[in-house]
Amino acid sequence: MIFEDLHWIDPTTQELLDLFIRRIERMRVMLIATFRPDFVAPWADQPHVTMLTLNRLNRYDSEALVRQLAAKAKSLPSDLIGEIVERGDGVPLFLEEVTKTVVEAGPARRAGSSTSHMPLSVPPTLHASLMARLDRIGPAAKEIAQIGATIGREFSYELAAKVAERPEVEIKETLGRLVEAGLIFQRGELPRSNFLFKHGLLQDAAYSTLLRDRRRSLHARIAEAIEDIFPEIVESQPEVVARNCTEAGLRKQAAIYWQRAGELALRRSAGSEALKHFSNALRLLEEMSDSAERWQQELDIRLGLGTALIIARGFRSAGHEIVDHYARAVTLGRGLGDDKKLFRAMWGNWYTNLITGRTEQALGMANEVVEVAERLADPDLMLEAYHSRWANSHVLGLNSITLADTERGIALYNPERHHAHAYDYGGHDTGVCAYAHNAITLWVTGFAGKAMQMSVAALELGKRLGHPPSLAHAAWWSAALRQMLRAPEPCREYAELTIRIGRDQGSNMFAVCPLLLGWTVFQSGQVSEGLERMEDAVEAARQSVRRFYYEYELLVFAEALLKAGEVDRAQQVVQEALDVITTSRNRLFEAEAHRLAGACLGARGGEATAEAAQRLLQAIQTADRQGALAFKLRAATDLARLWQDKERRGEARDLLRQIYGQFTEGFDTPDLSDAKMLLDELDVKGIPGH
Repeated sequence: MIFEDLHWIDPTTQELLDLFIRRIERMRVMLIATFRPDFVAPWADQPHVTMLTLNRLNRYDSEALVRQLAAKAKSLPSDLIGEIVERGDGVPLFLEEVTKTVVEAGPARRAGSSTSHMPLSVPPTLHASLMARLDRIGPAAKEIAQIGATIGREFSYELAAKVAERPEVEIKETLGRLVEAGLIFQRGELPRSNFLFKHGLLQDAAYSTLLRDRRRSLHARIAEAIEDIFPEIVESQPEVVARNCTEAGLRKQAAIYWQRAGELALRRSAGSEALKHFSNALRLLEEMSDSAERWQQELDIRLGLGTALIIARGFRSAGHEIVDHYARAVTLGRGLGDDKKLFRAMWGNWYTNLITGRTEQALGMANEVVEVAERLADPDLMLEAYHSRWANSHVLGLNSITLADTERGIALYNPERHHAHAYDYGGHDTGVCAYAHNAITLWVTGFAGKAMQMSVAALELGKRLGHPPSLAHAAWWSAALRQMLRAPEPCREYAELTIRIGRDQGSNMFAVCPLLLGWTVFQSGQVSEGLERMEDAVEAARQSVRRFYYEYELLVFAEALLKAGEVDRAQQVVQEALDVITTSRNRLFEAEAHRLAGACLGARGGEATAEAAQRLLQAIQTADRQGALAFKLRAATDLARLWQDKERRGEARDLLRQIYGQFTEGFDTPDLSDAKMLLDELDVKGIPGH
């Protein structure tokens, strides 16, 4: 398997190459990739990858290459070979092209000529070599090569002929001569042929000979020809037309095609490509004068660009940029009075505030989004309004509202009608999101069995949709739920699935999963490695602007540290989580934070025990206010364990029994099993003589 010239690779092909390199680690495949030194190989440090630096050829090998290439010329004078080697400077391509130039000059022109007085001097650069060869092929060769180079490294006969506007016989003959000269390769039979420059440098050399006006004129003709005779390219590859319009200076048309290319890339789940195309469109648009039409197009571009940024980069590296895009989109939407696009902009603005930890402000925005949808009486917008409010209510710990809004969303959702919403609202399917949030909230409120059913529904829907980011969305929520259920193996499975999809799609949306993978390693008994991976994940989150579920990551890490006996570090991490909760108002895991603060104090024993009990009681009260029965049980179990050796066994037993008795399902889950074992132990110790 061979990939050449990676320094010109596009993002989608690089994703494919990255996938191949990962997949072939244990396969009997040799993959060879070539690139210039300025290309940074992201997989260079992998153990199954070997990097070789190809230096220039030495004089001995250079001479051997020249003699082999000149074999049909029978012999070249030694001094001429020496000059070719000198001019080639050890670069195989230069040596090849210069040698061919000399050979094609013919023996009559070489005979009796010394190195310093040759009628045909050896071209000093590849550029000169190529131009000299084109001139010898015929007057049309240079123009056809320039047209082909303007189209791209590969070009079709039909398109080149349309642009050239020369007689068909002349074009065919010229292309045949270029093939015979070894400058281009031919694929297929005329007129359904494609032609490929033998080397990208040959294309560059031909393209560089065009004067600016001629170059722009050619690009304009190519764009027009594609629109006329290749509607399938316009439909499936609008970026090809966009590039030619851009080079032709047709900014308005170019921006339209770049926007189309971005929208198409989003629907293909190609986040990196979409980001590139929308960015090109916006850059061109910013060069145009203000008008209502320009503002309308800018609004459309920014809405698409926001989704592309979320999918491709997430909030780890592009958080502020995403916030700025949606804020500008809201301003444009209000100015234009476009209610539906304003709704999308408001939704995006809400989303960025939620993810970056401005949760209470975001709730106000979510409520405004609901009001707009109600005013417009649009059920499709109403679905997305509930989408915003259930996500916001979830992290605020408003569990009853979250359940109500997810149930409303599930009732409104239709996969066929609403599948395209994923491209406009957060980069994931709304139905998947509703099932996922409902699942976590059901577990928090004490319904583990129903939570599992909803999680499975989210995964099944994600698979049916054929939209990888939506499946990844279902998978990361499922991984988080399995962590809460203390189920390491399925947690690992879903976290790995999420990360795999993210890598395949070039997406950085699912930042919680590295932490969850570290937790599964820790749970498997690899304590040091697990803690190290969790710490790396927490540090990465700490450096980003994302605050959605950040306190959850901190608390999972803190609990592992406590279990490993690192009480001081655990206490520091719990305090950081409490600080994040205070700042962001993300209160879903507030009871867990107080519980773990109490557990850290309880681990110290002695005078800290009384304070530990107070923190655990605070956790129980917080969970009770939120209806978070699962967190209430955990805190009660820890408090009962703390009290059982302090002659408060009766209080411990009564407290734990009262909370345990509120559950109606999930009795085989680790939390309930632990609580039941402790209850049985407290009952036995309460019997006289035990």
